[in-house]
Amino acid sequence: MEDSRNKRRAERIRAEIDIVRILADLGYDVRGGSQGQETQFSCDLHGDGKDMKPSARVYPVSNSWYCWACGKARDAVETIREKMGVGFGEALSWIEKQYGLPPMPWEPSDHKTTLSEELVARIDVAKTFNDDIRAFDSMMDSIVIDKMLPLDSCLSFWEARDKLVRFVTDEEVSETIARGTLLRLRDRILDTIKESVRA
Repeated sequence: MEDSRNKRRAERIRAEIDIVRILADLGYDVRGGSQGQETQFSCDLHGDGKDMKPSARVYPVSNSWYCWACGKARDAVETIREKMGVGFGEALSWIEKQYGLPPMPWEPSDHKTTLSEELVARIDVAKTFNDDIRAFDSMMDSIVIDKMLPLDSCLSFWEARDKLVRFVTDEEVSETIARGTLLRLRDRILDTIKESVRA
């Protein structure tokens, strides 16, 4: 699920960055698509990547394009996701950096329900310590990918997780105690994210 900040980032990209420019920068032959003119071009996102007959058409008015061979419409974000094989947040960051968009300001509603909060909720209903660890790892992966915390903070939380796993493996701590500790670590991570948003 996209958080509200990422939705706003995507909307800004759609409003401010011309799809024709992005396609041209990616090497697609869309020269005739400027000034609001539609043009057909070859799409390399289906089959073997060789489109002998131009099967795609760019629509500058809607800032999107459609490929009949793929059967799919794409905007700038989806184009970068597929072309570069990256996730939603990474595509947003790449476009913002490539086209000089300033960072999107944070708003209080941005962290109402984030992907990481949905993932950490799974820890509470997990049946075993290993389930808890898998849910924790998913949460941390999301935090790292979305750059919700500085890397040094993420590394310290990963280190705490690794120590806890080692203590359970070496039977120095019971799984019950370890699960409680992991929940407290999760809460500390969420508090750190909220503090970084306020700063």
